Amino acid sequence: MVRVPQKILVAPLDWGLGHATRCIPIIRFLHAQGHLVYLGITPQTAPLLCTEFPNLPCIHLPAYDIAYSKTARGLPWKMAQQLPRILRRIRSEHTCLLEAVKLHGIQRVISDNRYGLWHPSLPSVIIIHQVQLQIPPSQWVQKLINKLHLVLLHRFSACWIPDAPDHRLGGALTQATFSKPLCAFLGPLSRFNLPSKGATTSSFTLLLLSGPEPQRTQLEQVLLAQAASIEGPVVLVRGTEKAIALPHLPSHWTVHNLLHQHELQPLLSKASTVVCRSGYSTLMDLAVLGKGAVLIPTPGQTEQEYLAQFWSKQKGYVMQTQHELNLADAIRQLRGQAQPEPYVGVPFYEMVIENWLASTHKQ
Repeated sequence: MVRVPQKILVAPLDWGLGHATRCIPIIRFLHAQGHLVYLGITPQTAPLLCTEFPNLPCIHLPAYDIAYSKTARGLPWKMAQQLPRILRRIRSEHTCLLEAVKLHGIQRVISDNRYGLWHPSLPSVIIIHQVQLQIPPSQWVQKLINKLHLVLLHRFSACWIPDAPDHRLGGALTQATFSKPLCAFLGPLSRFNLPSKGATTSSFTLLLLSGPEPQRTQLEQVLLAQAASIEGPVVLVRGTEKAIALPHLPSHWTVHNLLHQHELQPLLSKASTVVCRSGYSTLMDLAVLGKGAVLIPTPGQTEQEYLAQFWSKQKGYVMQTQHELNLADAIRQLRGQAQPEPYVGVPFYEMVIENWLASTHKQ
């Protein structure tokens, strides 16, 4: 059965680049099926998405411009201060969507964690891995926040969860306890391909930075301060286009500001040791490639702290806090463990998308 091509908006959140990177396989699949994909971009996501898909039309959305605190203790207060602006961005992006539907004839919407991109009469889904928000240590606050979260989710036709039904990637985060909106599991969403059999590794350490400021810079400074403790070649991917003067580094260090898929995958695949944040998109990339890592959660970001603890119980992953990081010790612990096997689960997302495209109504 030949389906008529549809105009579909795919729009990721811009808190870091993880939401944008995990949308890449979805955009590729839709484009390969002959649909016209509109990219919902902000100044933060445009460099990545427009480089990966230079010929796709773009719709500019309001940027969230979320700033993190310098300390873990200050993060809840910092986020509370920004809540009014976040709510304004949600309203603004909803207005942008209504205008885009009229101007471009958008027929379907895929939102990655942008709560304002729902439409009252079009199929609109939200991709989210934090179905159950973790707000320790207060259980009553967590219940209240999750009730409010469910109100936002109810505006969408469906909720797509980038995990398998056994929750092997997200643990408690991806466990849905509600029946509406309808939930579907996509499996891992990674821009990378499964490594070929017999792929070899090289003896170098990959330091992979990501995430919002100022925490990205703070981790970079911590790692650079311990540069001398890392033996052998080191590749530092700073995860930012902002070029700054770095302190003098040993000659066996190589530094990149920002790398795209065709440059980053070989590094991740070949590195003998990976050191990175415990962001969900990064973890999905590691799972697909079968790479262990030293995981350093962003201080105060409860999602990353939970995920680092959850993954550190599996072989091939070591958790260290940014405040007490001993990089040489963490690398020794990691190298003493067996590497995980590449995730070879069924790519559920293709089937989920096909079923969604075949539907002719909102629900």
